[in-house]
Amino acid sequence: VADQLLCVDVPIIDDNVYEENEVFSIFLSTPDFGVQLDPHYAVIMILDNDVVVVQFVTGSYFVSEGTNFQSVCILKEGEAEVAVSVLLTTMSLDDSMAEASDDFSPVSGIVTFSSESTAECKMIGIENDNIAFQENKQFMVAVTSARSRVLIGASNITTVTVFDDDMVVLQFSSSNYEVSEDNGTVTVCVTKDLETARTFTAIATARVFESDIEAEREDFVPATIPLVFPAGTVNTVCEDFRILSDEVALEGNEQFIVELSMPFFMTVQGMNVGLGSLITAANCTNGGNVVVSSALVTIIDTDVLTVKFSSTAYEVEEGAGSVRVCLEKDLDTDEDLLINVKASELDAAEARGGQDFDNAPLIMTFTEGQRMDCLDIRIFEDDMAHEKDERFMVQFTVLTPGVVTGEPNTSFVTIIDNDEPSPSVAIIG
Repeated sequence: VADQLLCVDVPIIDDNVYEENEVFSIFLSTPDFGVQLDPHYAVIMILDNDVVVVQFVTGSYFVSEGTNFQSVCILKEGEAEVAVSVLLTTMSLDDSMAEASDDFSPVSGIVTFSSESTAECKMIGIENDNIAFQENKQFMVAVTSARSRVLIGASNITTVTVFDDDMVVLQFSSSNYEVSEDNGTVTVCVTKDLETARTFTAIATARVFESDIEAEREDFVPATIPLVFPAGTVNTVCEDFRILSDEVALEGNEQFIVELSMPFFMTVQGMNVGLGSLITAANCTNGGNVVVSSALVTIIDTDVLTVKFSSTAYEVEEGAGSVRVCLEKDLDTDEDLLINVKASELDAAEARGGQDFDNAPLIMTFTEGQRMDCLDIRIFEDDMAHEKDERFMVQFTVLTPGVVTGEPNTSFVTIIDNDEPSPSVAIIG
């Protein structure tokens, strides 16, 4: 019998499972011991043509800068009997977008699906640069494959948008400021605690503070002053508010308030600004959009009131009944001023208290707007024979605290004798 070629068809079953190539063997056997089989078997390799498709779950992710991590997930479509690996890589879109290491942690690594797994996620670090008022930034994540039967789907790139959530906190450098009334200005400072990518403006407003020691508009100039914070590092902005000297003594220290606020338009522009808690008055909300913080300014009253006699000497005739003595003060006051006035003897050879003049203490009252006040000291007529003119002194003590005794603080009164000289007697011898 001539050589013959006989073929046998072996059915191959398509299992639709991604797997490694597989082999099996076909063996020949015969019941006829006279037949030699060589070779008696053949090895058949089944080349797997099944594929899996890998792609991102979504084409975009959104994350706040302060979140620290963003999970990026990949789907595997198709059944697999073996592990499937792909390469995941992060990249910046352009120079104006998110930068590796500054805004996110760069990733370039293998993501492996087990045979049972249909989804795998990779954590990408989000870096907080602590720079406020930046535009939102983006970077891309790409998935690629080196295997011909691991196909990458249409969603092979996903974009991660990083929202800037850094909040700038503004606060006064001090919760309380003190300034002397005669200083002319008080410097109020506000500090921002973060670097900013843009220049922005806050508003400082000086207004009357409702309290028992309220500063009126004669004590300071109400004003609204813009505080411009330039882009860049942490800095402090200071502005001066005018202090007025009212030349009113004994008024006590007074206060006014400086409020810190943000323009409404900054909310529209997406600038995130908080106003610090370094304040003495409670925070409140103004119109639902602008938070108000405040600091107190205390004006120290430095006006010094001086009281003195208007004259160093007075003259009065013995029969006039009284002498008017006047005191004057150099400033207005916020309260009445009480003064004790006392007439006293100079010495035994001069006018006698209770005999020539009334030496009882007298109380003088200066009202708030009064600059001069006078009182009458009684003069007694003694009907004695002609005598020399006599003097006594008048002194005062201010009963109200905080008043300086000026010069002259002693005045002298001369009583002019009005008695007729005694008639002369001639003796004729």
